[in-house]
Amino acid sequence: MFRGALVVLLVALAAPAHGELNPNIDPAAFEQFQSGLKLFNKGETASAMGYFRKALKISPAFLEANYYMGASYERQGKCEAAEPYLEKVVTLDGTFVSGLFLAAKCAYDLGNTNRSESLLKQALAQQEDNAKVLFLLGKIAGEKGKKKEEVDYYRRSVREDPEFFEAYFNLGLALLELKKTDEAVDILQQAAKVSRGRTDVLEQLAQALAGAGRVDQ
Repeated sequence: MFRGALVVLLVALAAPAHGELNPNIDPAAFEQFQSGLKLFNKGETASAMGYFRKALKISPAFLEANYYMGASYERQGKCEAAEPYLEKVVTLDGTFVSGLFLAAKCAYDLGNTNRSESLLKQALAQQEDNAKVLFLLGKIAGEKGKKKEEVDYYRRSVREDPEFFEAYFNLGLALLELKKTDEAVDILQQAAKVSRGRTDVLEQLAQALAGAGRVDQ
C-alpha cells in the first residue's frame, strides 16, 4: 500500500578498515591508490578512478583499489560497471562487510535479488550487525512477502543505528500492513523526529496516518 513511498539512498563508501594493507602490494600501486583516495574523498570521483586503474594495472589483486573502483562506479549510478570490481572484492575477502554490502546493493539495484540476499547474509554472518545490511535484508524480505522477517530486520537496523530514519519509516509501513496500527504510529512519529522534520518524511507520515484512519495525530 505504501511500498516505494520513500526513496532510500543506500551507500557504503567508508574506507576499508578491517585490517592492514596486504604487504605484497607493490608500493607503486599503493602510491597510485593513495592519490586516488584523496581525490575520491574530495568528491572528485572521475579523477580518482584514473589512479585506481593505475593501481590495479600494477597489482590486480589490490583489495582496496578494487573496492574503490566499484564504489566510484556505484557513486555515479553505474552498478553494472561496478559489479566486476565488487565481485573481485568478495572473492579476495569474503569477510569484508563493507565490500559485501556494496556488492549486494549493486546486485539489488540490477534486479538480482537472490544474489543480493546471499551477499547480505554472508555479511551478517561476520557477527557485525550493520544497519544498512539489516535494512536491505528487510526490503528484500518485504518484497518476498516475508512480513515478519521484514519487521525483524528493520527493528534490528534501528537498534544498531537509532538515527536511521529510513529504517524507522519502513518499519512503520510494515507494521501498518500487519495491522499493528498503534505501534506503527509511534514508529512513524519517531521516523519524523529523527529525520529532523524532513518535508518528504512528514508528507509520507501524514499519508500513512490518513491511510490508517489516524488523521487526528
